[in-house]
Amino acid sequence: MRKARIALLVLVLLPVTMRGQSTTASLTGRITDPHRMVVTAATVDAINASTGIHYHGLTNESGIYYVSDLPPGRYRIVVEKLGFIAVIESGIVLHVQDALEVNFEMKLGSVSESVTVEGGASQLDMPSSSLGTVVERREANELPLNGRNVFNLIALAPSVIPQGSAMGTPVGVNPFGWGNYQVSGAFGNQSVEYLDGQPLNITYINLPILIPIQDSIQEFKVHTGNLPAEWGRFAGGVTNLSTKGGTQFIRGEVYEYLRNRVFNANDFFLNAVGKPRPPWVQNQFGAEAGGPLNLRYCCRNNRTFWFTNWEGFRLRTGSPFTATVPTEAERQGDFSALSNPISDPCAGSALNAQGACPAGTAMPSPFQDNLIPPSRINPTSKALLYLWPLPNAPGTVAPSGTFNNFNTVANTGGDQNQVVGRVDQEITQRQKLFARFSYWNVLDLPIDPLQNGLCEDRCLENYATKALAAGYNYSISSMTIFDMNAGLSYFSYLRTPKNANFDLTLIGWPAAYNAAIPSSMRTPPTPCVASFADNIMCTQGQSFIRDRDTQYNLSPSLTLVRGRHLYHSGFQLEVSYDDAAQTNVASGAFDFCGVGEPCFTGEPLADFLLGYADNFSNINNHFSAQAVDPAFTAGKQVYRAFYFNDTWRIADRLSMNLGLRYELQGPWSERFNRLSYFDPHATSYISRS
Repeated sequence: MRKARIALLVLVLLPVTMRGQSTTASLTGRITDPHRMVVTAATVDAINASTGIHYHGLTNESGIYYVSDLPPGRYRIVVEKLGFIAVIESGIVLHVQDALEVNFEMKLGSVSESVTVEGGASQLDMPSSSLGTVVERREANELPLNGRNVFNLIALAPSVIPQGSAMGTPVGVNPFGWGNYQVSGAFGNQSVEYLDGQPLNITYINLPILIPIQDSIQEFKVHTGNLPAEWGRFAGGVTNLSTKGGTQFIRGEVYEYLRNRVFNANDFFLNAVGKPRPPWVQNQFGAEAGGPLNLRYCCRNNRTFWFTNWEGFRLRTGSPFTATVPTEAERQGDFSALSNPISDPCAGSALNAQGACPAGTAMPSPFQDNLIPPSRINPTSKALLYLWPLPNAPGTVAPSGTFNNFNTVANTGGDQNQVVGRVDQEITQRQKLFARFSYWNVLDLPIDPLQNGLCEDRCLENYATKALAAGYNYSISSMTIFDMNAGLSYFSYLRTPKNANFDLTLIGWPAAYNAAIPSSMRTPPTPCVASFADNIMCTQGQSFIRDRDTQYNLSPSLTLVRGRHLYHSGFQLEVSYDDAAQTNVASGAFDFCGVGEPCFTGEPLADFLLGYADNFSNINNHFSAQAVDPAFTAGKQVYRAFYFNDTWRIADRLSMNLGLRYELQGPWSERFNRLSYFDPHATSYISRS
């Protein structure tokens, strides 16, 4: 009784054999005669209905056959053995990573005779502890999607909850939201996506570098629980996508999806009197085609199929924006309209290096009539006043000032282009090869409602991906199969400030500062003045990012069928190179009356005009009183994993799935030794001094 419990526990907890890092399916089963005796050396042909390609198998001494590396699609199975009537079963549909069991019973007779079964009841799901949901081709093509983001269909699987900006179009959102799905209770953005066996997630915060065209996807499967040993380096789940391949006939289509302000009602908050209606265009267009490639002049016996897809996306919209900006009088230092007094914190003295009044200065005293003398206005502050536009609305007047006196419509949107091409080649009846190349480019336009170059959150962003994947399958024998998946991807991410190459001498700073900061990230210093411009200047709107990530992937595997055991083992190697740099405040940032910080004068804008910035503090993803010129680090990381699976068919109705995986996530290294770490045994220079 105790042994039975242990066996049951193993059956429930350990993973089932599946095709590692692949989108193909497999067939297995037993072939018997009417007396339930096994039929050995029977040939099994699985014929793809779309391409006509044959995939071969042969029963062993246990009457078990195994046919692997079957692309998703519809199949016809033909079973033959001398002295038996041939059995043909059609209408079998295989999905991504299916492991389908189809058993046959053969009767004595001539092989020239045949029995045809259409969608018979002999198809069984192999016992599996893995939980997952298949999204088929029809669902991927026909379900309505705003922006046609195929990743949004991941949410169809149980236990998947989209987070952040995961849903909708990938244009105009934070790229780390592209794969931000919470699967089976794990953290968001911790799952992984594979395309044709190629990992799409890179080491740069697990970012997926490619969202495939919806029409290029054959189908995909979302694994949500108890995943087999082939999969690693994730938390939550795995989404495994397969691209379409060509068929025996040339087919194609051209499509366009259009939304504009003729077909769509205006946003209520954009119906401002006296202002033109903002743009609203969402246009998605493309073409796809596929078919056979005639190579009879060079490779008479080969069969080659091709598929290609191109798609473009254009988005132009407007977003309402209301903010508070300084009045004309306040720009001149005139705060007489305010009820609260404006104090002179140091009685005419300048702040010291610690940001405090010098010792011995008089107590703070109010400015007469709340007027700051022109001679006291800081030259740099005066030069930076252009960052705030003049009011264009009456706003709300209160004793503490005028609020919401600026209204506008900020232009938003971006572009997206993608091309994918795939070739499938039957080299011989035992060898098959495929290759797929994808190119994706996303351009996010800057959102600059104040028209001052300090964008809302971030400015211009450009993403570009080149991904090459290949797969090779060699049936060494009917019971020994070798597979190889390889991938190479290059991803570049460039975020540039709109007002880069700023001349710092224009605000009275030394010319040497221009030489100290690279022009691509040199911007006006960012002033964060509480309660003004809807705090848009307190974000990372002048941030600069450059990331270039190159990733190599190699995944060989070997499958052996021995008696009632199906052994599957493999190796996974990923080498990542990440060259990156980021700064939000290359020219410095200054905080005036930040959160929890008192004002020197009692009014944030008055602090700004006098040049009284807060001490060093953290504000909205960057630090005040700090300029950061980053080094372009060159990182490298190597990931290795080994796995082994055994699917043991104990009896006709009982299988046990055993699996083991060992993986090693290597440490980061840097080409120029510029990585830092905490060493508790290092000498403290503070204590020495």
